[in-house]
Amino acid sequence: MILGSITVNPRVVRTHRSSYSVAGLRKVKTNRPFFAPSCALGIAACGFLFVFADILYIHEIFWALIISVTATVAASQVGLLEFVSRDLSTKQGDVIWGHYKTLDLYRDQIMPLITAAETGGSHE
Repeated sequence: MILGSITVNPRVVRTHRSSYSVAGLRKVKTNRPFFAPSCALGIAACGFLFVFADILYIHEIFWALIISVTATVAASQVGLLEFVSRDLSTKQGDVIWGHYKTLDLYRDQIMPLITAAETGGSHE
């Protein structure tokens, strides 16, 4: 699942907002922006449960663990795809949110096109 759309061809990458020339892109990044914070919160919740386990009910411990694990697993699935411009060396305005593995597949499609554009080769 992707929030927005993306179409890749050898010369242009089209998103739901903009179109980018492959020759004008320096790199394409995918990352998981919520994963590290959710891991930190999950570890903090487990620490809280460990310290206060003697005064918490079993169902409170159970639900706190379930919520921590669910949040961490959900955060590991959310990703974003960013484009970095060759000319400006900055992030472009377009970021695509969606399922991390799907976005990573798009990144894997775009990177050989950028490499071919840099070397002057054809990747059609």
